[in-house]
Amino acid sequence: MDLLQRAAVSRVASSAEARELALATVQILLNTRRVPEASLKQILHQAVAAVDRFRQMTMEEATGEASEQQSHVCNALVSFGHQLEGMDRPTMALDIYMASLRLDPTHVNSRASLFKVREWLCDWNASSAYAGREKAFQEIMAIVAAQLAGDDAAGPAGIAVQTALQPLTALSQDVDASMQRRIARAWSLAYVALSRGAHDQRTASRHRNQMLTEAGVARPMDGRLNVAYL
Repeated sequence: MDLLQRAAVSRVASSAEARELALATVQILLNTRRVPEASLKQILHQAVAAVDRFRQMTMEEATGEASEQQSHVCNALVSFGHQLEGMDRPTMALDIYMASLRLDPTHVNSRASLFKVREWLCDWNASSAYAGREKAFQEIMAIVAAQLAGDDAAGPAGIAVQTALQPLTALSQDVDASMQRRIARAWSLAYVALSRGAHDQRTASRHRNQMLTEAGVARPMDGRLNVAYL
């Protein structure tokens, strides 16, 4: 880390300042093009250091506002990580997800994204600070099961939630057909809910049925919708 950045990290006086520094440094990483790999790694190290500094500041402050900022930063880091994946920088995305999990070990999207990118990189070495492949997969499925709790009781309407395991990812995993269907249904309903501004399952279900009616699609009696792709 260069001296200027080290000074900036150590000089922040509040978690709010540390948050802005962390997000700004990651944004620099995303906006950097055509530079030597060593320079990219230096920026990455600066970004991770800023996130860790933010974690330290929130622990010291231990307030509700600091906790809310923590959640905001984790969500932003996951979004940045996805962008890095899209730029074919999975190892950098991995470091960002791990920094996010250090910030909040319970952050579901960080854990799910870390699992996905570790599969991409086949990074399951025993020296890793995180679980091996089988244990990590069991943890993800436990999260999915909790997210889908009540799905069966909801009937054809289903639960609107973006589960930790995405539908296409589930296809490549040891997930039974029934669970794959529940995951796909949850994501489908969640997309409709988000597109129409719904924030609860009942409203999301109503929006989905309204969308099908507007499209001239009759709601299937058995609760299933068959879609064909050309």
